Order: sequence, then C-alpha cells, then structure tokens
Amino acid sequence: MNTSSLAGKVIRAPSLKRGKNGEASLGEKVKLERVLGLTVSSNAALDCDPDTELVVYPAGCTVVLFNPIKNRQSHLLNISRKTITCLALSPDGHYLVTGECGHLPLVRVWDLHEEGSPGVQVAEFPSHKYGINCVASYKMTS
Repeated sequence: MNTSSLAGKVIRAPSLKRGKNGEASLGEKVKLERVLGLTVSSNAALDCDPDTELVVYPAGCTVVLFNPIKNRQSHLLNISRKTITCLALSPDGHYLVTGECGHLPLVRVWDLHEEGSPGVQVAEFPSHKYGINCVASYKMTS
C-alpha cells in the first residue's frame, strides 16, 4: 500500500496539531461541575458541619464539599492523585483533615475559609508507610 498518498489526506483539528505552543493548562480547559457517587468505605470518610450543614465526603482523589441548603458542590482535588480514605472537619468547620491510601500516604490539612477558593492545603504530614484509615481533628485550648 502506498502510504505517501494517504499522508496528504489526514486533516487534524487545530487543537490536535503537534508542537502547538501557548496551550492552556488542563485546569483552564476542564472544570469539574458535579460529582456523582462516592468512595466511602467506613464512617471515617464522611463528616458534616452541624453549624453550616456542609457535608464532606471523598470521591476518589477528590473531596466533595456539598451544601444541601444551596444544592451546590465544590471540590478539593488531591494533587498526588491518591485516593482519599478518611477525613474529618475541625469543630469550628474551618479546617478539613484528609488521609490517603497507598505507599507513603500523607495526612493533609485544608483551610476551607480561604477567600476565592473552596479550600487551600495549608499543611501535610508524612511519616506513614501505608494507607491511613482514620483522622481526627479537635479544638485546641490554651
């Protein structure tokens, strides 16, 4: 078969051309609107803020922050792409603690009241060899 005659007949969309510079990042191209489903395997992976009624639960490497009053979701994406296995809200609802599965998982702390964002990671704690099954948060007193 003569492949040289086929080469001139392949038409690529402009976005698929190789070597294109100045492409937008994936985060600018794709925005997660809604999560259907969850990956809760124990009660350590579901929490609720009694003051705001915010429900938090994992869905793979994403934490879903669901506001049932407004029927809206916002999301925290685990940058390591490891599955979230457990989570806990601080008593005041300001922070969220998450635990991961897999090899060398991290415990991460997220500030949920960061302006302009559903949450920002403010700390991470290594020193675990294997998956984390439970995390807790408590109010510190002086």
